[in-house]
Amino acid sequence: MKTTILLLALTGAVVLSSAFAKDNTGLLPNASFEINAEERPTGWRIFHNPENAKGDFFISAGNEGEDTHTGAAALQFRFAEGTDLLQSVWMADPNYGGMAVESGTYSCTFWIKASNLLEGFHTWVSIVGYDANKERTGELGRSSYLGKQDLTNATWTPDRFTFNVPEGVTRIGLSVVFKTHPNASMNPVPPTTQILIDDILIEKD
Repeated sequence: MKTTILLLALTGAVVLSSAFAKDNTGLLPNASFEINAEERPTGWRIFHNPENAKGDFFISAGNEGEDTHTGAAALQFRFAEGTDLLQSVWMADPNYGGMAVESGTYSCTFWIKASNLLEGFHTWVSIVGYDANKERTGELGRSSYLGKQDLTNATWTPDRFTFNVPEGVTRIGLSVVFKTHPNASMNPVPPTTQILIDDILIEKD
């Protein structure tokens, strides 16, 4: 059963921030989304449905504490005016961002900031397992669906969940998903809607 803890207390935020400062990568490469020479977050790719969705999908050289949680970069979902969307997914490139693991219990903590979410819009983080042959074994865990009712407008908020890695799973991958509605229909996304993700920390408990 999925265990999800939404950490809203200021004391919890301070503890998590300190933990990330001590080990700013955990098991996930480029967990704070630093930018490479092509001005893209190294090891991360974004996919849209529909594929022609336009917008701004990462922050580079932002203001720490405002545009980013820490550092100068963050993942972003923000779309051009007139965009109809089903979902967008930031995915760790499996050739770079996959993580070697052993069986056991792990935790995933991340920071999220959202502005002007509409009813039905929601975001979550998903962990998928792979075996020694690089075959996908299935989803191992995910955060709760975070929507308008869960997130204080324009405030960085931490979230944490745990997941179990069974025997036979040797690597895990991670995706950050933004979906406009629980059903499978397209929905318009206002240009004022913004979601930022930063500082994903994965550790073995």
